[in-house]
Amino acid sequence: MNPRVHGLGLLLLLLAARTATAGDLSAAEVACDSLRLSGLLERSAVSAPHSTKPSQLVLSFTASGDFAGQATGGGAGGSADAALAFSTNPEETTLLRNPARPQLFSVSLTRNDLNSDRVAPGDAHELRLTVNPTLDLGNPPSGNLLALDNLLSGGKSTDAKPGRGLGSLIAPCHDDFSARDVHVFRVLSRIARVEVAEARSIELAIYRGASVDTYRFDAYVSDAGGGSLGRLSGALSIPSSPSGDLGAASMEVFPPCQVGTATDCTSLSGDGAIALFKPVISGLPPPTPYRVSTAGPRQVDVDFADLLAGTSWRQPL
Repeated sequence: MNPRVHGLGLLLLLLAARTATAGDLSAAEVACDSLRLSGLLERSAVSAPHSTKPSQLVLSFTASGDFAGQATGGGAGGSADAALAFSTNPEETTLLRNPARPQLFSVSLTRNDLNSDRVAPGDAHELRLTVNPTLDLGNPPSGNLLALDNLLSGGKSTDAKPGRGLGSLIAPCHDDFSARDVHVFRVLSRIARVEVAEARSIELAIYRGASVDTYRFDAYVSDAGGGSLGRLSGALSIPSSPSGDLGAASMEVFPPCQVGTATDCTSLSGDGAIALFKPVISGLPPPTPYRVSTAGPRQVDVDFADLLAGTSWRQPL
């Protein structure tokens, strides 16, 4: 079974059993968040048509539980990543211009220009993101897909389409996330990267764990032919500090899945790593000691004071 497809029925049951949360999350709520992210990633694709480097798509949540993330890719020759940041939102207005037509649930996809690298057409860092909002999981017409790119001219910065295929993924699993949660989602979306030698594309979900201080990684890895190489999973524990700054933390990669287990484990075929890199304005980030790997080490301490030194990212707004 594809590790991202856990069953629509289970997701609907979890949404129906939604409860308020004022800190810790239940196991069902964590599983529901994971299913929403993996469900949208299953319907999403990133292409870098002029690059030979693997593309990565990172997806997380806003405070209200809508989706936000970024696609990244770099040009040939070891150049730095370029980013296409975005968010998806259910449309509040579903009344169509023709009042005789039935109302349709719709979804919008919007580029965040403040956090996107804009390029000219044909540039090695050109990125395109598509999301399938239809009921057709096979091969829907390209005109039915939500689409964005990072082009300076002639590009697409926003799109809206009927979203019948996304209906079960839109409803939040619990009350709003805290400002700290959203801050951690945003920071990790910018600095976390997954490394798998055989990968052509990597899709990374970042979400809350059950504890208020724990965050989860699920990376779905595909080869050059589009085949699944499995899932690389791990966690990051960031204890709260009196100042609210991100400080000492611990990151781990989960052990291999055993027969009968599908969560809190890694099903990746071959070796893979999760790494946190110092943010840089441009160019390649420096080497990082903050890396966990299936080949070891499986757990490392993370010093966010060092990792985010010289930035304003240690504390939420």
